[in-house]
Amino acid sequence: MKRSLSSAVAALTVLVGCRAEAPPRSQRAVSAPAPSAAVPSPSVPGAPKASELPTEPARFGSVRPITALADVERLAFLQGICEVGVQGATAELEQQFGCTCCPPFLECPPRADGSVVENPDHVYDIEAPVRGRFTRKDAEQELVTVHGCGTSMNGGSIAVLDSHGGKRATATHEDFMIVPTRCEPYRLPDGHDLVVCEATSANQSVGRVRIVAGDFRKPEERRWQELVALLDRGISACFGQPGEAFVRETIAQRRFVDANGDRRLDLELELDTLHAVSSQPFIDRCVAWLEAYPNPGPATPAPWDLLERPRRERLVFVFDGSSFVASAATKRVMATLGKDEP
Repeated sequence: MKRSLSSAVAALTVLVGCRAEAPPRSQRAVSAPAPSAAVPSPSVPGAPKASELPTEPARFGSVRPITALADVERLAFLQGICEVGVQGATAELEQQFGCTCCPPFLECPPRADGSVVENPDHVYDIEAPVRGRFTRKDAEQELVTVHGCGTSMNGGSIAVLDSHGGKRATATHEDFMIVPTRCEPYRLPDGHDLVVCEATSANQSVGRVRIVAGDFRKPEERRWQELVALLDRGISACFGQPGEAFVRETIAQRRFVDANGDRRLDLELELDTLHAVSSQPFIDRCVAWLEAYPNPGPATPAPWDLLERPRRERLVFVFDGSSFVASAATKRVMATLGKDEP
């Protein structure tokens, strides 16, 4: 069933990696067979094969059973750090499960019996953990991004978890108005890890993405380095007038490479940039696509096909031993970004 346009607009936060808080729901604890304690998180090598998982799927009363391998592994990881809540699937929403409180998870410790709270007031979605040594070079840690914490719709928390013998405890955490996501570790010669992430937000259908690098050894006021900020007005153009100019700046690829031959990995970004002019066919297709979102299907193609091909730009941030520094060519490209006119 197609959703109304207003509900489609409300879901635009999903397009830029954001989540809105769930409304309060009735809650009750239900006993669910927890996956084997030997099941590691998806980021841990040696994840079991499907044949090694429990044959009986975890069930939560009126909500859909968890059967996918990735979901079972994720559930096992969450049960090690917090009380887990689950909210059932509807015609428009996928099943959601996560922690019932925010880091450092003191208000929702793990349940010893493995039970899960069905339809709690809040379920805070947690991204797959990133393994590294973030606060100490001799630590085995996992970094997780938790969505929905705080007062901002783009807000959330990052928690660094210490792992000891399969048990996890929060080493440090930080709250954000715009939470970094899609984080990757960057190993330094001394053995500890920086982290490179994307901080994505949406305000009045205008998307912004910042690439940031973080060092959890530093105090919060000096922890994060912003490398580049991008602007995407593609969605807001759907509600504009024909003939209006707009810009789209999106990340095509992000990787670590030795860009200058000094045997140290640097950060390389490939961006797609486009300065376009809206048209009535574009607006019509864009509105139809949003009405059908998140499952538009082949009968409702994305509106971007009506625009000219974007220009590919390459940005290089050379690591100088302590931070990432934009190359001269990158600085020239960055001077053109974030503007509505070319």
